Amino acid sequence: MSQTNQPLYDLISKIDAATLGVVSSPSTTLEIALDIRKASESRRALGQMVFAQLEEDGRKILSLGQIVEVETKNRWHEDPSFKGVIK
Repeated sequence: MSQTNQPLYDLISKIDAATLGVVSSPSTTLEIALDIRKASESRRALGQMVFAQLEEDGRKILSLGQIVEVETKNRWHEDPSFKGVIK
Protein backbone atom coordinates (compact mmCIF):
# COMPACT_ATOMS: atom_id res chain seq x y z
CA MET A 1 0.00 0.00 0.00
CA SER A 2 1.41 3.40 -0.91
CA GLN A 3 1.70 6.19 1.66
CA THR A 4 -1.02 8.21 -0.06
CA ASN A 5 -3.52 5.42 0.68
CA GLN A 6 -2.74 5.20 4.40
CA PRO A 7 -4.92 6.99 6.94
CA LEU A 8 -3.63 10.35 8.14
CA TYR A 9 -3.09 9.03 11.66
CA ASP A 10 -0.76 6.31 10.40
CA LEU A 11 1.25 8.81 8.34
CA ILE A 12 1.72 11.19 11.23
CA SER A 13 2.68 8.43 13.66
CA LYS A 14 5.65 7.65 11.37
CA ILE A 15 6.97 11.22 11.35
CA ASP A 16 10.29 11.51 13.14
CA ALA A 17 9.49 14.95 14.54
CA ALA A 18 10.99 16.23 17.75
CA THR A 19 8.50 16.52 20.58
CA LEU A 20 7.91 20.21 21.22
CA GLY A 21 6.26 19.82 24.60
CA VAL A 22 3.68 18.07 26.71
CA VAL A 23 0.03 18.95 27.23
CA SER A 24 -0.31 21.01 30.39
CA SER A 25 -3.04 22.65 32.41
CA PRO A 26 -5.35 24.45 32.03
CA SER A 27 -6.45 23.03 28.69
CA THR A 28 -9.91 23.06 27.16
CA THR A 29 -11.60 21.58 24.11
CA LEU A 30 -10.62 24.75 22.19
CA GLU A 31 -7.16 25.52 23.60
CA ILE A 32 -4.32 23.29 24.69
CA ALA A 33 -1.62 24.58 27.00
CA LEU A 34 1.86 23.14 26.40
CA ASP A 35 4.90 22.95 28.61
CA ILE A 36 7.78 23.31 26.16
CA ARG A 37 10.59 20.81 26.70
CA LYS A 38 14.10 22.08 27.47
CA ALA A 39 15.40 20.41 24.29
CA SER A 40 12.91 22.41 22.19
CA GLU A 41 13.09 25.84 23.83
CA SER A 42 15.49 27.24 21.21
CA ARG A 43 13.23 26.19 18.31
CA ARG A 44 10.70 28.63 16.89
CA ALA A 45 7.23 27.73 18.15
CA LEU A 46 5.02 30.71 17.33
CA GLY A 47 3.09 30.12 14.11
CA GLN A 48 4.07 26.46 13.82
CA MET A 49 1.55 23.75 12.99
CA VAL A 50 1.50 21.07 15.66
CA PHE A 51 -0.39 17.87 16.38
CA ALA A 52 -1.32 15.88 19.45
CA GLN A 53 -2.20 12.19 19.47
CA LEU A 54 -4.37 10.57 22.10
CA GLU A 55 -6.66 7.63 22.60
CA GLU A 56 -10.15 7.93 24.06
CA ASP A 57 -12.63 5.09 24.50
CA GLY A 58 -10.43 2.86 22.34
CA ARG A 59 -10.44 5.36 19.44
CA LYS A 60 -7.37 7.16 18.16
CA ILE A 61 -7.80 10.92 18.09
CA LEU A 62 -5.56 13.35 16.26
CA SER A 63 -5.75 17.07 17.03
CA LEU A 64 -4.14 19.55 14.64
CA GLY A 65 -3.52 23.16 15.48
CA GLN A 66 -1.29 26.19 15.21
CA ILE A 67 0.60 27.91 18.00
CA VAL A 68 -0.87 31.40 18.15
CA GLU A 69 0.52 32.60 21.48
CA VAL A 70 3.65 31.99 23.54
CA GLU A 71 3.69 33.04 27.17
CA THR A 72 6.75 32.73 29.36
CA LYS A 73 6.50 32.54 33.13
CA ASN A 74 9.00 32.50 35.94
CA ARG A 75 7.40 31.60 39.24
CA TRP A 76 10.23 33.28 41.14
CA HIS A 77 9.59 36.57 39.37
CA GLU A 78 5.89 36.30 40.20
CA ASP A 79 6.45 35.63 43.91
CA PRO A 80 5.87 38.91 45.83
CA SER A 81 8.62 38.11 48.34
CA PHE A 82 11.22 37.84 45.55
CA LYS A 83 10.08 40.78 43.38
CA GLY A 84 11.99 43.30 45.52
CA VAL A 85 15.17 41.23 45.42
CA ILE A 86 15.12 40.68 41.63
CA LYS A 87 14.95 44.39 40.77
